[in-house]
Amino acid sequence: MSNLKKYIIGDSSYELLRPVFGVLRHVAYFCRDAGESVNTVDDLKLFLKDNAGLFVAGLITPEGVHPADRDLNAIARDLDWVADPDLPTEVMTDFFGQPEATPEKILAVGSATNILAGMILPSKIARSAQRVGGKELKKSKATSQSSPEETLSSENRSSGDSDTPT
Repeated sequence: MSNLKKYIIGDSSYELLRPVFGVLRHVAYFCRDAGESVNTVDDLKLFLKDNAGLFVAGLITPEGVHPADRDLNAIARDLDWVADPDLPTEVMTDFFGQPEATPEKILAVGSATNILAGMILPSKIARSAQRVGGKELKKSKATSQSSPEETLSSENRSSGDSDTPT
């Protein structure tokens, strides 16, 4: 990282990050809804609006700090309240000026993240949906394929009194 560009914000020195998977994932997250209207760094700043500081915070790291250990909110606060107003544009221009920071790579990382989320989230949601009131629910194939009428009638039989007159 030491051969990358450095920036001074207040009393702290920051380094530009290379476009590795984690950084590109950060970029893909922020740019997921950008569309074709974002063609330049200035367009990106307008698109990001109040999130520009947090976006740029993901592109730099305090000197000597591993990117995973950064406090992005603290860096964004310094970018918003301490940094020169031109610094966010400079950082974005420098980051996207790196040969590896191509739109294709950003899209590929975003796609890979979505694929992984598509594989992980449904199983995680399914596991959490099986727990109701701290009890593990187990559904058999026969139960899951029953019609709503069969379920309703069996619930009425087992619940005792029914609201419907007989």
